[in-house]
Amino acid sequence: MTTDTAANGKSRQISITNPLTLSGLLNVLVSQYGTIAFGLVALLILWKVIVAPELEASRKSAETYAAAAESLKQASVSMEATARVMERVVNKLED
Repeated sequence: MTTDTAANGKSRQISITNPLTLSGLLNVLVSQYGTIAFGLVALLILWKVIVAPELEASRKSAETYAAAAESLKQASVSMEATARVMERVVNKLED
């Protein structure tokens, strides 16, 4: 704690913390901006720690599913072409 003397001659206590640490940053935000800033910082921390990694994992899963769906589509086109050829062969054998 240190004492600051304002222009009007009144002194007040100012808390000096290291704002480079998380607790120091939170103390400065709460003392300067109130609980709304604390809530905003908490929300951003939760987003960075929980939500962002989950979104990244979901994006990778979606890319994998899209690649698998494309492979299945190509396989179905190939199977359909094979079925048509086999149907023609059967029709020729029946005649």
